[in-house]
Amino acid sequence: AVLPATVTIGAERVAVKEVNPFRSLHDDFFSDWFSDPFFGGFRRAVRVKSLGSGILVDKRGWILTNDHVVAGAQEILVTLSDGRIFPAKLKGRGVPLDLALLEIVLPKGESVDLPSVTLGTAEDLALGEWAIAIGAPSNLEASVTAGVISAVGRRLPAR
Repeated sequence: AVLPATVTIGAERVAVKEVNPFRSLHDDFFSDWFSDPFFGGFRRAVRVKSLGSGILVDKRGWILTNDHVVAGAQEILVTLSDGRIFPAKLKGRGVPLDLALLEIVLPKGESVDLPSVTLGTAEDLALGEWAIAIGAPSNLEASVTAGVISAVGRRLPAR
């Protein structure tokens, strides 16, 4: 019942990276000798891609995912379980919990009826109860894992 609402999320951001022309992929010798400012590398913008999964929590295209998948992204694409691909935009972030809320962007006037799940609450869970996680990590279709609820209502320490 949940699988149709599972999505794959691809995000892309631009990061500035220092490139050292004396360093190869297989040899750090020159990097150790020539790492001072005189022999330092140069900075360039590189595209950094991330891939993760999410779940449709609303038939209009609201998606719950991990914040680290979309943090700083300039472009977000969502692939539905049926293969359709849509752009999405970041609507909200819950950084301490590593959560993000996305919204699928549709062309003006277009609507799509999407599959979705109903979220539960911690009150619905019991310690030791079985739990199943369904996702699409690394673009793997229908990845499923199981475990048990190890805590309910636990508070994270302040940073």
